[in-house]
Amino acid sequence: MTTTSRSWPDQLAAQLRWHWDHQLSARLAGLTDEEYFWEPVADCWSVRPRGTSTAQMQAGSGAMTIDFAFPEPSPPRSPPSPGGWAM
Repeated sequence: MTTTSRSWPDQLAAQLRWHWDHQLSARLAGLTDEEYFWEPVADCWSVRPRGTSTAQMQAGSGAMTIDFAFPEPSPPRSPPSPGGWAM
């Protein structure tokens, strides 16, 4: 039996490429920004342009930030996320 040994970065890149080609790309094709960032309820956590979040805390060093809370809510739970995150 012949086996090929690949480094883990090569294996990871191949897996990401396969999932993009066979699962994600088709689901995201044609999705508008409005559809991608649609929020099923108020106060969803998302990735937003800096200064537009209403979350307790935001993190990020560029033009976009992510919403989160610290300390972690008890019991641990996070608000719903936009529909695009479920892809």
